Amino acid sequence: MPARILWVSTAPWIGTGYGIQTRYIVKTLKESGFDIMLFTYHLGGGPINYDGYIVLPAPAGVTTFATQPIVSWYRKTNRNLVITLIDVWVLPKPRQRDKLGPLRPQWMHRLMITPWR
Repeated sequence: MPARILWVSTAPWIGTGYGIQTRYIVKTLKESGFDIMLFTYHLGGGPINYDGYIVLPAPAGVTTFATQPIVSWYRKTNRNLVITLIDVWVLPKPRQRDKLGPLRPQWMHRLMITPWR
């Protein structure tokens, strides 16, 4: 069973560094058989299908980076792995560590970087 990944980053249609990296990495993970969804603060309204995977929006009224939407989408979508590609300084300082759990060792070999062809 592949990892059910929640990728958190800039939207893949944004032409900046994180957006471009997200576009190619998420597409490659999807094509490699991973069950992947993307959460971005650059989308309002409802989820959309973008390039073959679901992009999840920020909740209504959320105008700044916050950890709660990440935890909420993680739970609502039954993910078992969160990967973030964001600047950590934009997130509020945690009062208590979110309890998503550690990365399971059995997923490590599946997440190893493979050489480019």
